[in-house]
Amino acid sequence: MAEKRESAPATGYAYTYKTKSRFYTELKNKELHIHRMLFTLKRPNAATVTSAISNVFDPEGLNLLQKGDTLIVQSFMIASVKQ
Repeated sequence: MAEKRESAPATGYAYTYKTKSRFYTELKNKELHIHRMLFTLKRPNAATVTSAISNVFDPEGLNLLQKGDTLIVQSFMIASVKQ
């Protein structure tokens, strides 16, 4: 079970959960693709959130941005081949 933790008031969240790391991966042909994404979200009058996660960017999420939000995203994929 995930560990529940109280959040700092400036984050806008009452609590968060500490979970185990998981990696979003795909097998394509004989390659293992590991997806990573770095993002920073700045909201007016709120703490800036910066994180590195295992995921792929979904542009549908842009609809959730509010007026004055700034979002910076860098996504990449690491490919490896078993030898």
